[in-house]
Amino acid sequence: SYDRLFTDAAPDSHKEKPFLDFINPNSLTVSHAFVEPSLALAKIGNSYQFQRLGYFNVDKDSTAEALVFNKTVGLRDSWIKKKHGNNNESKPKKDAKSPLNEVMRFGKKYTKFSIEKQQETKHRIQELAKSISYEELTPFFGTSLKKVGTRIVTMIVLGVLIICQLSGFWINENLPQNTSLEINDFLYFTHIRNFGGIFGLGQDMGWLFGLISLFLLIGVSAYLWMSPATRRYEYICFGFIVGGGLSNVLDRLIYGSVIDFIDIQNIPFWSYIFNTADLMIHVGIWPMLFLSLTASESSKP
Repeated sequence: SYDRLFTDAAPDSHKEKPFLDFINPNSLTVSHAFVEPSLALAKIGNSYQFQRLGYFNVDKDSTAEALVFNKTVGLRDSWIKKKHGNNNESKPKKDAKSPLNEVMRFGKKYTKFSIEKQQETKHRIQELAKSISYEELTPFFGTSLKKVGTRIVTMIVLGVLIICQLSGFWINENLPQNTSLEINDFLYFTHIRNFGGIFGLGQDMGWLFGLISLFLLIGVSAYLWMSPATRRYEYICFGFIVGGGLSNVLDRLIYGSVIDFIDIQNIPFWSYIFNTADLMIHVGIWPMLFLSLTASESSKP
């Protein structure tokens, strides 16, 4: 029977040894055995299956007095055994599970354990904790805060968006454009449409400011999602900024312009009219700037 010519799947891949070192000395073996009498009539090229050995065909040198069969396919693949054996010899055994993975595995099942098992597991975790380095724990520091922060920013964005859209809808339905409603001597509601940017700049270029706002919102969202050390106040402040910016983008999509109506009177050098979304954006921007500067100052040695 014929086996592999080489004992290695890639004999020429070993730079430190020539490929001839991997020649299989047992690539050809000759065995003598008895077969059923009916095989005396076997013709050259016929194929047969020998139980537990594999498939054989009749060799061209076969005669009625001396039958010769060549193994073509073996039922038990010796190559797999050799391959596994070589791997075991050449590769070191896999390291045991890391202490951190063991602690995480215990943590998933801890509440399901009996009281005695929990006490035993607790001591085991304490022992494993001594082998865990600071670097291994670093990726987990911001995980809990990020989950809570994501909920905070989502709720604030939705709340701001609802307030801004409802206020704009009420103004659009109840106050004609370019008319005012006096609330008191200081505050008026004056319904105007802004087809430009902040403070009425760039009129008839609302599409451009809408695109800029949209890209800024995507950038802020990416920062909150990807930053490994986002502070809690950043989630809160960005929630107001994103909610207000998104409301102005929706105004441009729904009404074709931004609805401005908050008109503050009797302030020197002030003649601008803005909306609830602008107010929310400033509620987010100024506290964040102040807190960021304060944090950077306190971190200096």
